[in-house]
Amino acid sequence: MPTALLAGVPLRLVRQATAALSPIMREGAWKIKFVSGSEKLSHIGIAAVDDLLKKAADLDSAHIVGFQQTGDRSVVAQKIRQHFRFRWGDAEPMWAAANDATRFLAYVREILAEEELWREHVMPRDKSSPLILPANLFTRKAGHEDIWEACEIFGRGAEHYTQLAKKIDKFERDHRKAYTPNSPMFMVDRADLVWKDAGPYHGSTPFPKQWKYSLKLIDAFHYDVEHQKGTGFTMTDSAKSTFSVKSTNHANIDCHGYRSHKKK
Repeated sequence: MPTALLAGVPLRLVRQATAALSPIMREGAWKIKFVSGSEKLSHIGIAAVDDLLKKAADLDSAHIVGFQQTGDRSVVAQKIRQHFRFRWGDAEPMWAAANDATRFLAYVREILAEEELWREHVMPRDKSSPLILPANLFTRKAGHEDIWEACEIFGRGAEHYTQLAKKIDKFERDHRKAYTPNSPMFMVDRADLVWKDAGPYHGSTPFPKQWKYSLKLIDAFHYDVEHQKGTGFTMTDSAKSTFSVKSTNHANIDCHGYRSHKKK
């Protein structure tokens, strides 16, 4: 059973909000947990994000719905959405929980219906999903949209998710291939870089980097990235570190685009 983690709900409103959503919890399709903000304001502090991510992991990859009326929403979203499914909620129906439980209940049902679509059509199932690739480093072929950005969108109808599922499938068909005869199939980007995801894995992955889009990857998961023709190449990772890889060698890159396990 999936869990929705409602974050930033004012502490003084949690009791009424819990009561308003009790019909959903009795139905057993979703669990709902609260992480309160301040006493009176709808707010997620930057300092609280790490704890929020740990709660989402402890709750078996909970979907996070954030409510925030103050502070930098973009920074909060950026720190969460790469790791767990995240969306902003509307504070107005949330406040209605105090005296209009039916309205808040209907609003949360609407959110969860969309999250069900995301889980069914978009959420990556395993490490081979194209969505696990780092969006900033994997160069997609012409004609393919940014499936990662589309994966993070919310507030759309069912058609968005069914169409996105088809785009992800086509992305995989066009990029996954055996780059040498009789070799395993891996994702190959427009720059002819082969992204091998078969291991062996070594080292360890600090939390929360082993999580991507609510999928927990095996510890130390990374891609061995090499050129299809065995030539050298240059890459700039998510830490803005530019490095060169000699011919016939490879770079270890994690799912968020960071270079890992650097060779000395």
